[in-house]
Amino acid sequence: MNQHSLTPNARTPEPPSEAVLQQVSSELGLYVYMLVDPRNGLPFYVGKGQGLRFSSHGYEADAASGDAPEENDAETNEKIERIREIRASGLEHEFWILRHGMTSKSEYTAVEAAAIDLLHSFP
Repeated sequence: MNQHSLTPNARTPEPPSEAVLQQVSSELGLYVYMLVDPRNGLPFYVGKGQGLRFSSHGYEADAASGDAPEENDAETNEKIERIREIRASGLEHEFWILRHGMTSKSEYTAVEAAAIDLLHSFP
């Protein structure tokens, strides 16, 4: 794993175990994270959560696998399509925890909003 992510890169082919993910998530509290495309190192999604929320997007893409994503949520469609493209290239998306240990939902909502603003400034 690289120093910023909980997903494997080319040097570490094994994904973290469910036990490791559970332990990490229990220590994070409320957090804000980004999903990152390992092909170019650019984030493509910002989210907030607790527990294993950061790892749920891969399962979401699996559940939609083979089906066209529902047309009512463009952001979800783009995220799922990006994850599918990354997987088709033989890689897996990364997740970076931007901030953790927050104590209120208003705090993590403000951090998420700032991260989204930052993400929109990327090329």
